[in-house]
Amino acid sequence: MEANKYPQNSRILKIYNIYRVVLSLILLLSFFSSTAAIKPGNHDPELFIYVTAAYFMFSLIIGLDFIPSKRYLNRPKIVSTILSLDIIALTLITYSTSGMVSGLGLLLLMTIAAGGILVTGILSTFLAAVASIALIYSEVYLSLTTNGSGNQYLQAGLLGILLFLTSLYLQMISERMQRAAALTEQQASNIVDLEQLNDLVIQRLRTGIIVVDYDNHILTRNSAAENLLSLNHHKLSTSVKENSSLAESGLPTKLKQQLENWKQDNQTKLPAFKVRRSGPQLQASFIHLNPKTESNILIFVDDNSQFLERARQLKLASLGRLTASIAHEIRNPLGAISHATQLLKESENISNEDQRFIEIVLSHSARVNLIIEDILQMSRHPEQRPEKINLYDWLEKFVQVYRASHSINGDISLEIRPRSTGNHPIFN
Repeated sequence: MEANKYPQNSRILKIYNIYRVVLSLILLLSFFSSTAAIKPGNHDPELFIYVTAAYFMFSLIIGLDFIPSKRYLNRPKIVSTILSLDIIALTLITYSTSGMVSGLGLLLLMTIAAGGILVTGILSTFLAAVASIALIYSEVYLSLTTNGSGNQYLQAGLLGILLFLTSLYLQMISERMQRAAALTEQQASNIVDLEQLNDLVIQRLRTGIIVVDYDNHILTRNSAAENLLSLNHHKLSTSVKENSSLAESGLPTKLKQQLENWKQDNQTKLPAFKVRRSGPQLQASFIHLNPKTESNILIFVDDNSQFLERARQLKLASLGRLTASIAHEIRNPLGAISHATQLLKESENISNEDQRFIEIVLSHSARVNLIIEDILQMSRHPEQRPEKINLYDWLEKFVQVYRASHSINGDISLEIRPRSTGNHPIFN
Protein backbone atom coordinates (compact mmCIF):
# COMPACT_ATOMS: atom_id res chain seq x y z
CA MET A 1 0.00 0.00 0.00
CA GLU A 2 1.67 3.21 -1.20
CA ALA A 3 0.64 6.76 -0.49
CA ASN A 4 1.16 7.93 -4.04
CA LYS A 5 -0.62 4.90 -5.45
CA TYR A 6 -3.79 5.17 -3.31
CA PRO A 7 -4.24 8.86 -2.48
CA GLN A 8 -7.60 8.17 -0.78
CA ASN A 9 -5.70 6.43 2.06
CA SER A 10 -3.86 9.66 2.77
CA ARG A 11 -7.15 11.52 3.10
CA ILE A 12 -8.57 8.81 5.38
CA LEU A 13 -5.48 9.00 7.57
CA LYS A 14 -5.82 12.78 7.86
CA ILE A 15 -9.46 12.43 8.91
CA TYR A 16 -8.60 9.73 11.45
CA ASN A 17 -5.80 11.85 12.93
CA ILE A 18 -8.21 14.75 13.37
CA TYR A 19 -10.77 12.37 14.89
CA ARG A 20 -8.19 11.06 17.38
CA VAL A 21 -7.23 14.55 18.54
CA VAL A 22 -10.85 15.70 18.85
CA LEU A 23 -11.87 12.50 20.68
CA SER A 24 -9.13 12.76 23.30
CA LEU A 25 -9.91 16.45 23.81
CA ILE A 26 -13.64 15.75 24.28
CA LEU A 27 -12.86 12.99 26.81
CA LEU A 28 -10.67 15.36 28.83
CA LEU A 29 -13.30 18.11 28.81
CA SER A 30 -16.01 15.59 29.77
CA PHE A 31 -13.97 14.39 32.70
CA PHE A 32 -13.70 17.88 34.16
CA SER A 33 -17.20 19.10 33.32
CA SER A 34 -19.48 16.06 33.53
CA THR A 35 -21.81 15.62 36.53
CA ALA A 36 -23.51 12.40 35.36
CA ALA A 37 -23.69 9.29 37.49
CA ILE A 38 -21.38 7.45 35.13
CA LYS A 39 -18.96 10.06 33.99
CA PRO A 40 -15.64 9.42 32.19
CA GLY A 41 -13.04 7.99 34.59
CA ASN A 42 -15.50 7.23 37.42
CA HIS A 43 -13.87 3.85 38.16
CA ASP A 44 -10.23 4.95 38.11
CA PRO A 45 -9.97 8.74 37.64
CA GLU A 46 -6.19 8.83 37.95
CA LEU A 47 -5.69 6.19 35.23
CA PHE A 48 -8.24 7.95 33.03
CA ILE A 49 -6.62 11.38 33.24
CA TYR A 50 -3.10 10.04 32.65
CA VAL A 51 -4.08 7.81 29.72
CA THR A 52 -6.33 10.42 28.10
CA ALA A 53 -3.73 13.19 28.42
CA ALA A 54 -1.02 10.90 27.02
CA TYR A 55 -3.38 9.87 24.22
CA PHE A 56 -4.05 13.54 23.42
CA MET A 57 -0.32 14.35 23.22
CA PHE A 58 0.34 11.20 21.20
CA SER A 59 -2.46 12.15 18.76
CA LEU A 60 -1.03 15.65 18.28
CA ILE A 61 2.48 14.33 17.61
CA ILE A 62 1.31 11.65 15.19
CA GLY A 63 -1.10 14.04 13.45
CA LEU A 64 1.50 16.76 12.93
CA ASP A 65 3.99 14.19 11.63
CA PHE A 66 1.61 12.33 9.30
CA ILE A 67 -0.19 15.23 7.63
CA PRO A 68 2.82 16.87 5.93
CA SER A 69 5.01 13.83 5.27
CA LYS A 70 2.72 10.83 4.63
CA ARG A 71 5.84 8.71 4.77
CA TYR A 72 4.32 5.92 6.87
CA LEU A 73 1.49 4.99 4.53
CA ASN A 74 3.67 2.57 2.59
CA ARG A 75 4.77 0.89 5.86
CA PRO A 76 1.79 -1.17 7.12
CA LYS A 77 3.66 -2.41 10.19
CA ILE A 78 4.19 1.14 11.49
CA VAL A 79 0.55 2.05 10.87
CA SER A 80 -0.65 -1.15 12.57
CA THR A 81 1.62 -0.42 15.57
CA ILE A 82 0.15 3.06 15.94
CA LEU A 83 -3.38 1.67 15.69
CA SER A 84 -2.51 -0.98 18.29
CA LEU A 85 -1.48 1.81 20.66
CA ASP A 86 -4.84 3.45 19.96
CA ILE A 87 -6.59 0.20 20.88
CA ILE A 88 -4.66 -0.11 24.14
CA ALA A 89 -5.36 3.53 25.06
CA LEU A 90 -9.08 3.26 24.31
CA THR A 91 -9.30 -0.04 26.23
CA LEU A 92 -7.71 1.57 29.31
CA ILE A 93 -10.06 4.53 28.99
CA THR A 94 -13.02 2.13 28.79
CA TYR A 95 -11.74 0.16 31.81
CA SER A 96 -11.30 3.33 33.89
CA THR A 97 -14.94 4.24 33.08
CA SER A 98 -16.49 1.02 34.46
CA GLY A 99 -15.91 -1.08 31.30
CA MET A 100 -18.56 -2.01 28.75
CA VAL A 101 -21.38 -0.45 30.74
CA SER A 102 -19.98 2.99 29.87
CA GLY A 103 -20.39 2.39 26.12
CA LEU A 104 -16.91 3.73 25.40
CA GLY A 105 -15.89 0.35 23.99
CA LEU A 106 -17.78 1.26 20.81
CA LEU A 107 -15.04 3.80 20.11
CA LEU A 108 -12.86 0.86 19.02
CA LEU A 109 -15.10 0.44 15.96
CA MET A 110 -13.65 3.59 14.42
CA THR A 111 -10.08 2.40 15.02
CA ILE A 112 -10.79 -1.04 13.53
CA ALA A 113 -12.56 0.61 10.58
CA ALA A 114 -9.51 2.78 9.91
CA GLY A 115 -7.28 -0.29 10.21
CA GLY A 116 -9.43 -2.20 7.71
CA ILE A 117 -8.75 0.54 5.13
CA LEU A 118 -5.17 1.58 5.92
CA VAL A 119 -3.77 -1.93 6.44
CA THR A 120 -5.14 -5.07 4.81
CA GLY A 121 -4.84 -8.80 5.22
CA ILE A 122 -3.45 -10.40 8.37
CA LEU A 123 -2.50 -7.10 10.02
CA SER A 124 -6.06 -5.77 9.85
CA THR A 125 -7.43 -9.01 11.30
CA PHE A 126 -4.71 -8.88 13.95
CA LEU A 127 -5.93 -5.44 15.06
CA ALA A 128 -9.48 -6.78 15.45
CA ALA A 129 -8.15 -9.69 17.48
CA VAL A 130 -6.10 -7.38 19.73
CA ALA A 131 -9.15 -5.15 20.36
CA SER A 132 -11.43 -8.12 21.14
CA ILE A 133 -8.92 -9.73 23.52
CA ALA A 134 -8.23 -6.40 25.23
CA LEU A 135 -11.96 -5.78 25.82
CA ILE A 136 -12.61 -9.25 27.19
CA TYR A 137 -9.51 -9.15 29.40
CA SER A 138 -10.48 -5.71 30.79
CA GLU A 139 -13.98 -7.01 31.59
CA VAL A 140 -12.58 -10.10 33.31
CA TYR A 141 -10.11 -8.01 35.32
CA LEU A 142 -12.83 -5.49 36.17
CA SER A 143 -15.16 -8.22 37.44
CA LEU A 144 -12.38 -9.74 39.57
CA THR A 145 -11.35 -6.44 41.16
CA THR A 146 -14.84 -5.06 41.79
CA ASN A 147 -18.16 -6.31 43.09
CA GLY A 148 -19.80 -6.15 39.65
CA SER A 149 -22.10 -8.89 38.53
CA GLY A 150 -19.96 -9.64 35.46
CA ASN A 151 -22.89 -9.56 33.14
CA GLN A 152 -20.90 -7.57 30.54
CA TYR A 153 -19.06 -10.61 29.12
CA LEU A 154 -21.74 -11.13 26.51
CA GLN A 155 -21.59 -7.50 25.44
CA ALA A 156 -17.79 -7.70 25.18
CA GLY A 157 -18.05 -10.89 23.11
CA LEU A 158 -20.67 -9.38 20.79
CA LEU A 159 -18.58 -6.25 20.38
CA GLY A 160 -15.56 -8.42 19.57
CA ILE A 161 -17.57 -10.21 16.84
CA LEU A 162 -18.69 -6.83 15.51
CA LEU A 163 -15.06 -5.68 15.41
CA PHE A 164 -14.09 -8.74 13.35
CA LEU A 165 -17.00 -8.22 10.95
CA THR A 166 -16.15 -4.55 10.57
CA SER A 167 -12.53 -5.38 9.84
CA LEU A 168 -13.38 -8.04 7.26
CA TYR A 169 -16.01 -5.91 5.54
CA LEU A 170 -13.81 -2.84 5.27
CA GLN A 171 -10.92 -4.98 4.06
CA MET A 172 -13.13 -6.18 1.23
CA ILE A 173 -14.23 -2.61 0.44
CA SER A 174 -10.65 -1.35 0.60
CA GLU A 175 -9.40 -4.07 -1.75
CA ARG A 176 -12.12 -3.19 -4.23
CA MET A 177 -11.19 0.47 -4.00
CA GLN A 178 -7.53 -0.34 -4.53
CA ARG A 179 -8.28 -2.57 -7.53
CA ALA A 180 -10.51 0.14 -8.98
CA ALA A 181 -7.79 2.75 -8.40
CA ALA A 182 -5.16 0.49 -10.00
CA LEU A 183 -7.45 -0.19 -12.96
CA THR A 184 -8.17 3.51 -13.37
CA GLU A 185 -4.47 4.32 -13.24
CA GLN A 186 -3.71 1.60 -15.79
CA GLN A 187 -6.46 2.83 -18.09
CA ALA A 188 -5.21 6.39 -17.76
CA SER A 189 -1.70 5.21 -18.61
CA ASN A 190 -3.03 3.30 -21.63
CA ILE A 191 -4.95 6.36 -22.79
CA VAL A 192 -1.80 8.49 -22.54
CA ASP A 193 0.16 5.86 -24.49
CA LEU A 194 -2.54 5.70 -27.17
CA GLU A 195 -2.60 9.48 -27.43
CA GLN A 196 1.17 9.55 -27.87
CA LEU A 197 0.98 6.76 -30.45
CA ASN A 198 -1.81 8.52 -32.36
CA ASP A 199 0.09 11.79 -32.28
CA LEU A 200 3.25 10.08 -33.54
CA VAL A 201 1.38 8.32 -36.35
CA ILE A 202 -0.41 11.53 -37.39
CA GLN A 203 2.82 13.51 -37.36
CA ARG A 204 4.50 10.90 -39.59
CA LEU A 205 1.72 10.90 -42.19
CA ARG A 206 2.45 12.53 -45.54
CA THR A 207 -1.16 13.71 -45.74
CA GLY A 208 -1.71 17.07 -44.09
CA ILE A 209 -4.29 16.90 -41.29
CA ILE A 210 -5.92 19.98 -39.74
CA VAL A 211 -8.74 20.22 -37.19
CA VAL A 212 -10.68 23.49 -37.18
CA ASP A 213 -13.76 24.62 -35.28
CA TYR A 214 -16.91 25.78 -37.03
CA ASP A 215 -15.49 29.34 -37.16
CA ASN A 216 -12.46 28.04 -39.09
CA HIS A 217 -9.97 28.54 -36.26
CA ILE A 218 -7.19 25.94 -36.26
CA LEU A 219 -7.27 23.65 -33.23
CA THR A 220 -4.48 21.26 -34.17
CA ARG A 221 -2.43 20.21 -37.20
CA ASN A 222 0.40 17.89 -38.10
CA SER A 223 3.80 18.72 -39.55
CA ALA A 224 2.77 17.65 -43.07
CA ALA A 225 -0.01 20.28 -43.06
CA GLU A 226 2.46 22.94 -41.94
CA ASN A 227 4.84 22.04 -44.77
CA LEU A 228 2.19 21.72 -47.50
CA LEU A 229 0.29 24.89 -46.55
CA SER A 230 3.36 26.80 -45.34
CA LEU A 231 1.50 27.78 -42.16
CA ASN A 232 4.66 28.75 -40.31
CA HIS A 233 5.83 30.62 -43.39
CA HIS A 234 2.56 32.52 -43.42
CA LYS A 235 2.98 33.61 -39.83
CA LEU A 236 6.58 34.75 -40.29
CA SER A 237 6.24 36.32 -43.76
CA THR A 238 2.79 37.84 -43.98
CA SER A 239 4.37 40.95 -45.48
CA VAL A 240 5.31 39.04 -48.63
CA LYS A 241 2.82 39.81 -51.38
CA GLU A 242 2.45 36.16 -52.33
CA ASN A 243 1.41 35.15 -48.80
CA SER A 244 -0.35 38.29 -47.60
CA SER A 245 -3.74 36.69 -48.29
CA LEU A 246 -3.55 34.54 -45.16
CA ALA A 247 -6.99 34.39 -43.56
CA GLU A 248 -7.50 35.64 -40.03
CA SER A 249 -8.43 32.09 -39.00
CA GLY A 250 -4.90 30.88 -39.80
CA LEU A 251 -5.95 29.01 -42.96
CA PRO A 252 -4.70 30.13 -46.39
CA THR A 253 -7.38 32.08 -48.22
CA LYS A 254 -7.86 29.52 -51.00
CA LEU A 255 -8.31 26.70 -48.52
CA LYS A 256 -10.71 28.81 -46.47
CA GLN A 257 -12.77 29.54 -49.59
CA GLN A 258 -12.98 25.84 -50.38
CA LEU A 259 -14.03 25.15 -46.80
CA GLU A 260 -16.84 27.71 -47.04
CA ASN A 261 -17.99 26.22 -50.34
CA TRP A 262 -17.98 22.74 -48.79
CA LYS A 263 -20.08 23.95 -45.85
CA GLN A 264 -22.72 25.18 -48.29
CA ASP A 265 -22.67 21.97 -50.37
CA ASN A 266 -20.59 19.06 -49.14
CA GLN A 267 -21.18 17.20 -52.42
CA THR A 268 -19.29 19.79 -54.46
CA LYS A 269 -16.15 18.52 -56.18
CA LEU A 270 -13.39 20.87 -55.10
CA PRO A 271 -10.58 21.76 -57.54
CA ALA A 272 -6.89 21.54 -56.79
CA PHE A 273 -5.15 24.70 -55.62
CA LYS A 274 -1.76 26.15 -54.81
CA VAL A 275 -0.85 28.15 -51.73
CA ARG A 276 2.24 29.59 -53.44
CA ARG A 277 2.96 30.01 -57.12
CA SER A 278 6.03 27.82 -56.81
CA GLY A 279 4.38 25.44 -54.34
CA PRO A 280 2.92 21.99 -54.98
CA GLN A 281 -0.57 21.41 -56.33
CA LEU A 282 -2.82 20.47 -53.42
CA GLN A 283 -6.17 18.70 -53.08
CA ALA A 284 -8.31 19.23 -49.97
CA SER A 285 -11.16 17.14 -48.53
CA PHE A 286 -13.35 17.88 -45.50
CA ILE A 287 -15.39 15.89 -43.00
CA HIS A 288 -17.34 16.70 -39.81
CA LEU A 289 -16.11 14.98 -36.67
CA ASN A 290 -19.77 14.75 -35.62
CA PRO A 291 -22.11 14.99 -38.62
CA LYS A 292 -25.22 15.63 -36.47
CA THR A 293 -23.99 18.93 -35.03
CA GLU A 294 -21.96 21.95 -36.05
CA SER A 295 -18.88 20.21 -34.75
CA ASN A 296 -15.20 20.56 -35.50
CA ILE A 297 -14.10 19.87 -39.06
CA LEU A 298 -11.29 17.56 -40.12
CA ILE A 299 -9.35 18.70 -43.20
CA PHE A 300 -7.15 16.39 -45.28
CA VAL A 301 -4.63 18.00 -47.63
CA ASP A 302 -2.81 15.83 -50.20
CA ASP A 303 0.01 16.70 -52.55
CA ASN A 304 -1.29 16.02 -56.08
CA SER A 305 2.23 15.93 -57.50
CA GLN A 306 2.78 12.61 -55.74
CA PHE A 307 -0.29 11.11 -57.41
CA LEU A 308 0.76 12.57 -60.77
CA GLU A 309 4.22 11.11 -60.35
CA ARG A 310 2.77 7.70 -59.52
CA ALA A 311 0.47 7.92 -62.55
CA ARG A 312 3.43 8.87 -64.73
CA GLN A 313 5.43 5.93 -63.40
CA LEU A 314 2.52 3.57 -64.05
CA LYS A 315 2.17 5.00 -67.55
CA LEU A 316 5.86 4.55 -68.25
CA ALA A 317 5.75 1.01 -66.90
CA SER A 318 2.77 0.18 -69.11
CA LEU A 319 4.49 1.79 -72.09
CA GLY A 320 7.64 -0.21 -71.38
CA ARG A 321 5.70 -3.47 -71.27
CA LEU A 322 3.91 -2.54 -74.52
CA THR A 323 7.19 -1.61 -76.21
CA ALA A 324 8.82 -4.85 -75.09
CA SER A 325 5.87 -6.82 -76.44
CA ILE A 326 6.05 -5.03 -79.80
CA ALA A 327 9.83 -5.56 -79.94
CA HIS A 328 9.35 -9.29 -79.39
CA GLU A 329 6.75 -9.38 -82.17
CA ILE A 330 9.07 -7.53 -84.58
CA ARG A 331 12.06 -9.66 -83.69
CA ASN A 332 10.57 -12.89 -85.02
CA PRO A 333 9.85 -11.69 -88.62
CA LEU A 334 13.11 -9.75 -88.59
CA GLY A 335 14.97 -12.95 -87.78
CA ALA A 336 13.19 -14.71 -90.65
CA ILE A 337 14.11 -11.86 -93.06
CA SER A 338 17.74 -11.90 -91.95
CA HIS A 339 17.97 -15.68 -92.22
CA ALA A 340 16.37 -15.74 -95.67
CA THR A 341 18.70 -12.97 -96.86
CA GLN A 342 21.76 -14.87 -95.66
CA LEU A 343 20.59 -17.97 -97.56
CA LEU A 344 19.98 -15.83 -100.62
CA LYS A 345 23.46 -14.36 -100.31
CA GLU A 346 25.00 -17.84 -100.51
CA SER A 347 23.30 -18.51 -103.87
CA GLU A 348 25.67 -18.62 -106.93
CA ASN A 349 23.12 -17.03 -109.29
CA ILE A 350 23.09 -13.67 -107.57
CA SER A 351 24.51 -10.77 -109.59
CA ASN A 352 26.85 -8.23 -108.08
CA GLU A 353 24.12 -5.59 -108.12
CA ASP A 354 21.72 -7.90 -106.21
CA GLN A 355 24.55 -8.80 -103.85
CA ARG A 356 24.78 -5.13 -102.93
CA PHE A 357 21.07 -5.04 -102.18
CA ILE A 358 21.45 -8.14 -99.96
CA GLU A 359 24.23 -6.40 -98.03
CA ILE A 360 21.96 -3.41 -97.48
CA VAL A 361 19.15 -5.68 -96.20
CA LEU A 362 21.52 -7.49 -93.81
CA SER A 363 23.00 -4.19 -92.61
CA HIS A 364 19.62 -2.65 -91.82
CA SER A 365 18.37 -5.91 -90.28
CA ALA A 366 21.34 -5.80 -87.92
CA ARG A 367 20.57 -2.17 -87.17
CA VAL A 368 16.92 -2.90 -86.40
CA ASN A 369 17.96 -5.89 -84.26
CA LEU A 370 20.31 -3.62 -82.30
CA ILE A 371 17.44 -1.18 -81.68
CA ILE A 372 15.25 -4.05 -80.50
CA GLU A 373 18.01 -5.21 -78.13
CA ASP A 374 18.28 -1.70 -76.68
CA ILE A 375 14.50 -1.53 -76.18
CA LEU A 376 14.41 -4.92 -74.48
CA GLN A 377 17.37 -3.96 -72.31
CA MET A 378 15.60 -0.76 -71.20
CA SER A 379 12.36 -2.61 -70.43
CA ARG A 380 14.16 -5.04 -68.12
CA HIS A 381 15.40 -2.21 -65.83
CA PRO A 382 18.64 -3.96 -64.89
CA GLU A 383 20.42 -2.93 -61.76
CA GLN A 384 22.98 -0.27 -62.55
CA ARG A 385 26.50 -1.04 -61.37
CA PRO A 386 29.76 0.82 -62.04
CA GLU A 387 32.11 -1.04 -64.39
CA LYS A 388 35.75 -0.51 -65.34
CA ILE A 389 36.34 0.00 -69.09
CA ASN A 390 39.21 0.87 -71.39
CA LEU A 391 37.96 4.02 -73.05
CA TYR A 392 39.97 3.64 -76.28
CA ASP A 393 38.87 0.03 -76.88
CA TRP A 394 35.24 0.87 -76.06
CA LEU A 395 35.23 3.80 -78.47
CA GLU A 396 36.75 1.67 -81.23
CA LYS A 397 33.95 -0.88 -80.87
CA PHE A 398 31.37 1.90 -80.78
CA VAL A 399 32.72 3.41 -84.03
CA GLN A 400 32.61 0.00 -85.72
CA VAL A 401 29.00 -0.58 -84.69
CA TYR A 402 28.05 2.93 -85.72
CA ARG A 403 29.64 2.50 -89.15
CA ALA A 404 27.82 -0.79 -89.62
CA SER A 405 24.43 0.68 -88.77
CA HIS A 406 24.70 4.09 -90.44
CA SER A 407 25.50 5.28 -93.94
CA ILE A 408 28.62 7.47 -93.60
CA ASN A 409 30.03 9.44 -96.49
CA GLY A 410 33.19 10.51 -94.71
CA ASP A 411 35.60 8.84 -92.30
CA ILE A 412 35.67 8.75 -88.50
CA SER A 413 39.02 9.18 -86.80
CA LEU A 414 39.64 8.30 -83.16
CA GLU A 415 42.49 9.71 -81.14
CA ILE A 416 42.96 9.75 -77.34
CA ARG A 417 46.02 11.19 -75.62
CA PRO A 418 47.32 9.69 -73.48
CA ARG A 419 45.82 6.39 -74.48
CA SER A 420 44.37 4.58 -71.48
CA THR A 421 45.69 1.15 -70.61
CA GLY A 422 44.71 -1.56 -68.20
CA ASN A 423 46.66 0.32 -65.54
CA HIS A 424 44.62 3.48 -66.16
CA PRO A 425 41.00 2.42 -66.38
CA ILE A 426 38.15 4.84 -66.78
CA PHE A 427 34.88 4.31 -64.92
CA ASN A 428 31.57 4.47 -66.68
